[in-house]
Amino acid sequence: MSTVTTETSPIHRAIIAFLSFQFLKSSMQDVVKFLFLKSYKYALENDIVNKNYAQFVKIAKKEESKEKVPFTREEIDKLWENMNNLKYGDLVLILLYTGMRIGELLKMEKSNIHLEERYMMGGSKTKAGKNRIIPIHKRIVPLIEKRMNESDSKWLFINRVGANLKYNSFTQYHWEPIIEVVGGNDELTPHSCRHTFISEMARLDVNPLVLKRIVGHSNSDMTEHYTHHNIEDLLEAVDKLE
Repeated sequence: MSTVTTETSPIHRAIIAFLSFQFLKSSMQDVVKFLFLKSYKYALENDIVNKNYAQFVKIAKKEESKEKVPFTREEIDKLWENMNNLKYGDLVLILLYTGMRIGELLKMEKSNIHLEERYMMGGSKTKAGKNRIIPIHKRIVPLIEKRMNESDSKWLFINRVGANLKYNSFTQYHWEPIIEVVGGNDELTPHSCRHTFISEMARLDVNPLVLKRIVGHSNSDMTEHYTHHNIEDLLEAVDKLE
C-alpha cells in the first residue's frame, strides 16, 4: 500500500501508518479509510487542515475467498476410529452429522436436546436458522448421550473447569490435533463440517427444502412457506448419511 508522508501533523502520520499496516484485511482498510475521509472533510470545513491526504491512500486488493474444502470419507472414518483418543473428536463428528454451525453447537444447552425423539432445538445467525429443529443422526446419539451424562453443567460441551467451551479455545488448542489425526489437511476448518454435511446431503438427493430447514438456510421461494416437514422427514433425510 502506498502512503503519503509530507503532512507535518503527527496525527496525520499516525493515520497513514495505521492504514499502511499490511496485516489489516482489505475490508477493514476500507472501513478505516472511510472514517478518516469523513474526519478530513470535517477538518477541511473547519480550517483545521489544508488538504485531505486520506484520499491518496490506496487500499490493498481484496482477498480472493478460498474454496471451501470438505472432509473426505477417509478423514471421517479416521475420526470415528480415533474418537476415544481425541478430547473433542465427538464435537467434530456431531458437526459433520448435523450441519450445525460450530457456534450453535457450543451454545447448545442440554435442556434443548431430546434424545428419545432424536432432535435438538437451537440455531442462530438468521431468522430461518434460529430455534429450528435439528435432527440427530442415529450414529451420533451415543456421543451426545455421553456428553449429557458427564457433568451437571447445562451446556453440552464444557471446558476443563466446567464452563461453556468457547470457540477460540477449541480452535486454538484442540482443532489442530484433531486434523493431524485425520490426515493433516490444514485447509480444513470447523466450517468445513457444515460444508461437508450440505454437500453430502445434496449428493444423496435430499429434498432441497428439507435440507434448507435442517441447516437453517432461508429460501426466497414462497413454496417453502407453505411446506411443512415434521421430525420424521428430517430424520429420514439425515439418516441417509453413512
